Amino acid sequence: MAFFDRLIQRVVWQPLEQWLLSHPVANWFILHPLMLVLAGFAIVLLLAGLLGAIAQLTENLWIRLLRFPFQLVWTLLRGTVNVTKVIVGRSPTPTLAQLPEQTEVRRSPQQELDELLSRLDALKQEEAELMQQIRTLVQQQLSSDSH
Repeated sequence: MAFFDRLIQRVVWQPLEQWLLSHPVANWFILHPLMLVLAGFAIVLLLAGLLGAIAQLTENLWIRLLRFPFQLVWTLLRGTVNVTKVIVGRSPTPTLAQLPEQTEVRRSPQQELDELLSRLDALKQEEAELMQQIRTLVQQQLSSDSH
């Protein structure tokens, strides 16, 4: 029996003792088992949080990967519908055969000049009327302020 005790001491305890002497923090935890349990619990909580974060990240990645084809098809459909609306909404350019013949006779430059001058006279008359209204309003404002 003494032989087995010495064998166990030489094979197991001496290397363990040497390792504990070279690692004082591990030796301190062995001597304080309550702190070892608390540190172990903290490590388990940190690892659980890390694994949860990794799981959530991979879940989000898979969801995005699985949604991508549907989003791509949806975007292509919307683009196709928009292009179709633009094409259908745009009036087609008429061909030369479809253009109506011009029945309107071109006016001479003198006729165009007369029309422009008459429009200019009408605008001058309207401007004079507006200026008269402004003068009247300003005089009324001044007379009401002086009272």
